[in-house]
Amino acid sequence: MLKDSVVFFTGNMLTAFVGLILTIVMARLMGPVEYGIFGTLVGLMYFMIIPVGALDLLITKTVSSFDNNQVLGRTKLFLNYLLQKTLPIFVIFLIILVVLTIPLKNYLHLDSVTSLLLLWIVVFLSIASTIFSSTLKGLLRFTPVTVNLILSMVVRILVSISVIYTILNSHLGGMVGIIMAALFGVVLYIYLLKDVWISSVENIDNKSLGLKKMGIFALLISGAFTAMYSLDMIFVRHYLDGYQSGIYASLSTAGKMIFFAISPVAALVLPIVSKKANKPSATRKDLIVLTLIIMSIGISGSVAFFIFPKLIVNTIFSNKFGDAAIYLPLFGLVMLAYSLSNIFGSFLMGLNEFKSIWIVLSALVFQIVLINIFHSNIFQIIISMGLVFFVQSVILFGYCWYATRQTD
Repeated sequence: MLKDSVVFFTGNMLTAFVGLILTIVMARLMGPVEYGIFGTLVGLMYFMIIPVGALDLLITKTVSSFDNNQVLGRTKLFLNYLLQKTLPIFVIFLIILVVLTIPLKNYLHLDSVTSLLLLWIVVFLSIASTIFSSTLKGLLRFTPVTVNLILSMVVRILVSISVIYTILNSHLGGMVGIIMAALFGVVLYIYLLKDVWISSVENIDNKSLGLKKMGIFALLISGAFTAMYSLDMIFVRHYLDGYQSGIYASLSTAGKMIFFAISPVAALVLPIVSKKANKPSATRKDLIVLTLIIMSIGISGSVAFFIFPKLIVNTIFSNKFGDAAIYLPLFGLVMLAYSLSNIFGSFLMGLNEFKSIWIVLSALVFQIVLINIFHSNIFQIIISMGLVFFVQSVILFGYCWYATRQTD
């Protein structure tokens, strides 16, 4: 498992880095206004796939909790049960998205509905992709997931750059690239799970797994963290002009490099901690190590943002986005606080500490309220987010420390 974990971490870091390079290239090709639209669509995508994030947590935790005895059969039966229960819900969800297309177009000041319709396709593919990738992570098969992530990124690069250069020199080219990469990933995941599909089944007691309670918690906590991560772009697009929206999109992309660097660690937390859920005190060392790793990565990135903000922005996005440099150091610290909160939330879910959701939901409410009050400029929005994320990370760490106390 250690080898797979290292491969998964390295692969995620590589994928995040390559994805950043692709984003940089697209920003340079599109310019501030078109890139502002693309950034808003990506933010909206993260918000719309909140139920998908819940599935990720639910499936990963459930499958990782299965005993090694007949794990493939139990996984197959669990997936069959889950698909039967969730498929009608997601069909209704997609219908709602289609109905909301026109109102969202007007709210985001888009010229047409084409980009939103493409986005709904991405949402559908994300549902399928998450179900399969989460199953592999729950089985602790991190290497196949990593291979798929890398190959899908290659597909996205080839399609996005080709389409933007030859057919659609706009945000639509970027959306087409995301769709083709997601479709490729879904097909490959189905193949990678072939031993699960052909395995024999064994009855699973739904109540003994606590699926209902766990599912509600997964939906709420993943939804809250996803909303925190993506709502800022939506509000910026609504409250500020097209140029400021583009500047903020570039700032968000650069600042979130810290989160991208930390996210591979976050992906390992849930399945590993879940294995030790019956003895929380055994995870305190994991908590300390995780915190030190995240702080090291985050502080290193933040220092670079403080010393070379103009160089970073101009090198990455060109001088067209130079106005973003003044905000970059502060935004880097904001993303460090968010990353810590995200890790601690996953840690608590692994320990079945479901009450922690009230902390996260409260933080989300405060974030929405503050941004809707203070949105005259980019600086006010960053300060509002930073205040919420910092307080939340401190409280969640305290909860983690309490949950891992020695009780025997």
